Amino acid sequence: MLFNQKFVSVPCGQREMHRRNQDLSFVLELSNALAAMNGPDEVLETGLRKVRDQFGLETGRVYLVDHAREILVLHASQGLDVGGLEQMGLDEGFSGRAYSGRVFLAQRVDDLDDAKRVGMLRAKGLESVVCLPLIVRDAVIGVMNLGAKRVMELTMPLIDLMMVAGNLIAVAAQNTLAATALERQKESIRFFAYTASHDLKGPAVGIHGLTRLLMRTAGEKLDPRGQAICRQIENAAGRMELLVSEINAYIAASEAPLDLQSVPVAEVLDEVRLDFETRLRGLGVGFATPIDPPVVWADRLGLMRVFENLVDNALKYGGPNLSRIEVAHHETESHHVFSVSDNGVGLTPAQAEKIFDAFSRSETSRGSQGSGLGLGIVKAVASRHGGEAWVECAPGKGCTFYFSVLKRAKADSPGDDTGPKADESASGGHAGPPPGGRVEAQSATFH
Repeated sequence: MLFNQKFVSVPCGQREMHRRNQDLSFVLELSNALAAMNGPDEVLETGLRKVRDQFGLETGRVYLVDHAREILVLHASQGLDVGGLEQMGLDEGFSGRAYSGRVFLAQRVDDLDDAKRVGMLRAKGLESVVCLPLIVRDAVIGVMNLGAKRVMELTMPLIDLMMVAGNLIAVAAQNTLAATALERQKESIRFFAYTASHDLKGPAVGIHGLTRLLMRTAGEKLDPRGQAICRQIENAAGRMELLVSEINAYIAASEAPLDLQSVPVAEVLDEVRLDFETRLRGLGVGFATPIDPPVVWADRLGLMRVFENLVDNALKYGGPNLSRIEVAHHETESHHVFSVSDNGVGLTPAQAEKIFDAFSRSETSRGSQGSGLGLGIVKAVASRHGGEAWVECAPGKGCTFYFSVLKRAKADSPGDDTGPKADESASGGHAGPPPGGRVEAQSATFH
C-alpha cells in the first residue's frame, strides 16, 4: 500500500491531479474535452488547440489520410495561412517522412530541405517545427504538424507526452469517423425501409381487395381448390398489409418528431378500453386500470400505441386460460412507471430475453397473426421518452410488461417546451419494477 498505510484515500478531481502531476492532468483534460466532441473535425480542432496551449506552440495543422487518393488531406489548422497546404503526398516533405516512417520528427526551420517552405515558415516567425504521426491500432491515420517561434527544448518525457496526446486525438477522431459512417448507414437503411414499406403497401392492399372482390362476385364459379387458393392469397396479402403497416408504425415510433404535451393517462386508457371492448367481452377477459392515473408529459399517439400494443399482445398470446389484464402505475423519483400484466401462459427467461427485438416472436405466438414488431415499438417509444421497457414473467404465471416515461421538470410551465424532449434526456437511472404489493385498480370485466 502507499506509504505502508492500511487505508488510502486520494481525491480524484482534476484540480487535485493538476497539483500532483501536471502532465497527467493535461492528459485527463484532453481526454474529457475530446469525449464531448461529436464530429471528427471538431475533435481535431479541439485537440489541436489543447496541444498548442499545453506546449506553447503558435501554429498547428492536422492531416488525415485519404486512402483512395493516396494523399494527406488537411482537416484542421490554427495560426497559419494554409494556402497551398490543403493536401500533400504520403511521402512528401517533413510530414511524409513522419507518416511513412511512423516517427516523431522535430527540426529547426532553417534545416528543412524545402527552401520554399523554409522561406514561408520563416516569414511567419517560426523557428522550429514538429510532426508526429497519429496512430490507432498500429495504423497511421494522419499526422499533426506543430510550429513554434522559438527553438523548442525537447526531452524524452515531453516527446512521450506529445505522442500520448496525439494518440488520444487519433482515437477520438477515428471513433467519430466510425460513428458518422454508421449513422449514414443507418439513415440509408431507414430510408430503404420506409420506401420499401410505402411502395409495398399499395400492391398488398390491391391484392387483398381484388381477391376478396373475386371471391364475392365469382366465388361460386370456382371449384373448391380454386376457392382455397383465393383464400390463401387473401390471407397472405392480409399478412403483408399488416406487416407493412407495422413497419411504418415502427419507423414512426423510432424517427418521427414527438408531439409532447400534457396527457391524462386516464383518457388514454378509456380509449384503449373502448378499442378492445369487443375482443375483451368475447374472450371473457377482465380489464383493470389504476383508480387515479397521472397526467404525463408525452406524445399522446405514442403513449396510446404502447398501451394498445401491450393489451393486444396479452390478448393474442395469453393463451386459452387468460382471464385478466391489469394496468398499474407507480413512480420513482425521476420516472412514471406503467405496467400491463396478465395471467396467461407466460414466457421462459430465454423467450423474455429477446421479446423486445424487432421481428421476434416466441413459441406462444405460433398460430397467431402478428409482425413481431409490436413490442419493438413499445421499446422505441419508451426510449424516446427517456425511459425503458422490460418484462417479468414465468411459464404458466403470466407476464408483466413495464415501460417508464421521464417526468417533466416541476419548474416547467404548462405552455413551454422545456420538459423532457425526444432523444435528449437520459433515463436518469433505471426505473425498475414496482416494489412488492398490489397497485389499487378499478376493474371492468366483459362476459
